[in-house]
Amino acid sequence: TVNTVAKPESFVQRWLIMPKLLYLMLNCVIYAMHMMGTKTFVNDWGLKPYEVGYVTSMMCINFFGAIFWSNLADKTNKYKAILIFNTIAFAGFFSLLTPKIAGLLSGYSLMKKVYTAVVYLIANFFQSALFPLMDANIIGTLSNNPNFTKDMFGRQRLFG
Repeated sequence: TVNTVAKPESFVQRWLIMPKLLYLMLNCVIYAMHMMGTKTFVNDWGLKPYEVGYVTSMMCINFFGAIFWSNLADKTNKYKAILIFNTIAFAGFFSLLTPKIAGLLSGYSLMKKVYTAVVYLIANFFQSALFPLMDANIIGTLSNNPNFTKDMFGRQRLFG
């Protein structure tokens, strides 16, 4: 007979460090960008608070974007590739809202508002995939654990 020795669990596996770290990083990046975006719209773009409200209402695209990206990922089975692409696209479009671009549009009040709303809408369309696809990735990782439960997944997400 062959003796098989169970490999001891590493610290990272035992305490599920990677799922926690991924959720923490995702939340920090998304919410920091939204918080700094609001300050940028007011301080650098010169938008009034009610105009910032109109621009941030473009986040309603998240509902439709999450459905689109989740269905695409299910059909193609390319969860990680779509997650990586959308992360890069979100960062790219969000970076088009920098103060330097605001300076280029300084004399065009209406154009500045339309530009801000459209770019924010597109950035949020790409951002809408990040949470559901991250959830799918984490569930896939945790399901390899023989002790996997729904509560285990919930605790990882709650930590983030």
